[in-house]
Amino acid sequence: MALYRSQTPFSLSRSDICLPTYAYLSWDTPRTLCPLGCNQMIDLNSVKHHYQTNVGEHLVALQDQLDTIMAHGLVGRFAKDIEWIGRKINNYGDISKVEQDKIRKSSSKLANLDKKFNALENFSSRILSLETNTADGTFVWKITGFSRYRRDAVSGSRPHLLSLIFTTRRPGYHLRLKLFPNGEGTGKGTHLSLFLVIVKGEYNALLPWPFEQTVRLMIMDLGRERKHVIYPFRPLTEQIGSFKRPVDDMNVPCGCPTILSLVNLEDNIRGQFVVQDEMYIKVVVNVTGLKVRSE
Repeated sequence: MALYRSQTPFSLSRSDICLPTYAYLSWDTPRTLCPLGCNQMIDLNSVKHHYQTNVGEHLVALQDQLDTIMAHGLVGRFAKDIEWIGRKINNYGDISKVEQDKIRKSSSKLANLDKKFNALENFSSRILSLETNTADGTFVWKITGFSRYRRDAVSGSRPHLLSLIFTTRRPGYHLRLKLFPNGEGTGKGTHLSLFLVIVKGEYNALLPWPFEQTVRLMIMDLGRERKHVIYPFRPLTEQIGSFKRPVDDMNVPCGCPTILSLVNLEDNIRGQFVVQDEMYIKVVVNVTGLKVRSE
């Protein structure tokens, strides 16, 4: 393999500014140094692809070449080169606009897909909730593959999980649990965060509002000692956004952002909360004295 180049040492020549006059010669696909100044060797068969995937680097290189010409006072001598550089920059401007349009369209499609996915998830949860009615306000959420959800939460690709919709009874309040495996709010990065969410239900018109039932959230210890982590709470007046009759699909979550330290979770200091990659979360809603309008 040989390298050929024509250049006068210590002089400013055309080859220093735009199109180089050398290429690698081989028995395979011929390769050349990128003519736009990014200093990469490219196959002649993939020049267009190279131009389109290195837009920012090429714009910088072209601007550097133009600055070099201007700094040496060689505008007249390199008029054609300046024109060539200008055309390339304009072309890249057009490419950039096209790419921006593609990005905008892709973002719009992703947003629509996200909405459809959420709608499908809510619909699926509503169907499955037919099997999760509780007679005494108790619901147990089994999470399988917790380590994967934990990794997704740490990376930010999926910061939280939602349980199926469950009801305190039929008719009754429609509720969900929301878990942040890497924490949320004051527990971000240090604790598990667990919340209760009131969702829109078909019998809401028959129920008393705001929601006033006492609640116990529980991370279950699967070891012998059964030292469950429990967070009890009662709705407060200032949390009306969480316990009012839902207008949207879900109210503002309410619960505990620091229910379990990640250190305790991973080191099993206070109990065994993940066994065979499974976690169990329990919620108990006190339904004593709860009456609906039809009663």
